Amino acid sequence: MQNLWNHTGKVKNKNMCVLCMELWLVVVLFGTLFLFGIGLLAMSFSVTVQPQQMLLVATGKEQTPSVYRNGRKFLLPFYHRYSVLSINQIDFTFRSRAKADTGDDVDFHISVGVHAPEDQILSRDVLMKLFDLQQRNVEDFVRRSLMSAIQQTIQSPRYIPEYQHIEGLLMESINNHSSRELQQVGLSVYKMQVHNLSPIIEKVSQSRETAASKRHMTGPINIVLAGRGTLAKSGTQVHYNSTFQVQGNSKIIKSVRDWDAPAYSHLKTMNHNAYLELMRGLIQKGIDEALVWIPPEALNEAGACAKTFRLNADRELKEVAATVVSCQTVVTKAGAEDRHPKELGTTEVRINFQDIPEKQNIPLSIPAVFVVGFRDDRPAPHDMNLEQSRAGAEHTAKSVIREKFTLAVGMTTIDDINKSRDWFYRHCEKMIDEGLKPYGLYLVNITVNDITDSVGYIDAMRQKALEEFRQHHESQ
Repeated sequence: MQNLWNHTGKVKNKNMCVLCMELWLVVVLFGTLFLFGIGLLAMSFSVTVQPQQMLLVATGKEQTPSVYRNGRKFLLPFYHRYSVLSINQIDFTFRSRAKADTGDDVDFHISVGVHAPEDQILSRDVLMKLFDLQQRNVEDFVRRSLMSAIQQTIQSPRYIPEYQHIEGLLMESINNHSSRELQQVGLSVYKMQVHNLSPIIEKVSQSRETAASKRHMTGPINIVLAGRGTLAKSGTQVHYNSTFQVQGNSKIIKSVRDWDAPAYSHLKTMNHNAYLELMRGLIQKGIDEALVWIPPEALNEAGACAKTFRLNADRELKEVAATVVSCQTVVTKAGAEDRHPKELGTTEVRINFQDIPEKQNIPLSIPAVFVVGFRDDRPAPHDMNLEQSRAGAEHTAKSVIREKFTLAVGMTTIDDINKSRDWFYRHCEKMIDEGLKPYGLYLVNITVNDITDSVGYIDAMRQKALEEFRQHHESQ
């Protein structure tokens, strides 16, 4: 009996040992899998976007990608799809032989890059195309497009003698052949150099440089206009708030040489901001003309006013070779409730500006609070109650502030801002106030919590200044 008891105890002990080992193996296995999973998640979720890059993110194949730019770190769920692309110019060098009977070797150096001002919108088709391409594929796509354009140009019968004798015609032809494909992915030619253009005529190397003589719109640009007017047919006073999407008119400007026409040649040297203000004035003229013809009953028809505004603005914009892509308009009757705009007092607009490029293209993040007041002569919508009027004013003020503040920052450098914050604030206030004035609004003050940059430039300047102060203090 004693032997049987001892044997039973040994079996139990053995089973307990086996059970403990199995439990330890399970714990070790699950612990290893857990740590491995945490490592995979950490790698999958963290995406760093360097300065001069942009990140496209989407959750599905059919979703329009969201765009993020300029030096930030993102944590993305594993089910998100993303693509990181450079927005620097890409340089290409080509050598191609001209038509066989000439034996010319022509060297090309071409710079291509994303051509998108802050207020320009990349279309859904462009974003979807870019999203499907990684950086290397983008470069391959551009290289094939440019090489095809070069071959179409210099191997054509026109190369001798037209392209060799008419200045700029060769580069214009290459740009025309490649621009349509490049615009499919939001790109355009910035600069082109052509070497050894005419070795048969002159036995020397030539170099010509060009920046494509095109306006600044390779995609739609938003222009917001709000104001007060009178329907001439009935004498009804109305208030309107409109957003126009405008882009270049390809039916008018079919090639870069069309900008040399007398009607458009003055636009070639006009900078982007001046061109934008010119378009704004022409759209305003179109709105004023539309108010003459709109009947009162059109205010109750969905889209009727927007259609009329768009047609009239489109007609005016032909003067600057532009066209209206879309128009969203709210037009309301003016009444008696808001005859005294002082009752509205002031409104507060909070905007967290992210990655605004300053003059040297360093991206700045500036969270700011803007207090906006209402002038006595503000063109307020009289038939709207105070809540509706305030909402419309805030929308207008926010659109103007976002546009003017971005322009003001783009005209300064970090050094200017650090030298005098007061000067920087006055500079911004002046530009914003001028933009608000046509809408009967004015800027009361700006409160900026902090100014940072994603590349660490400001922190480096602060550290340098602190170190200089310490050295100066120690030397005394």
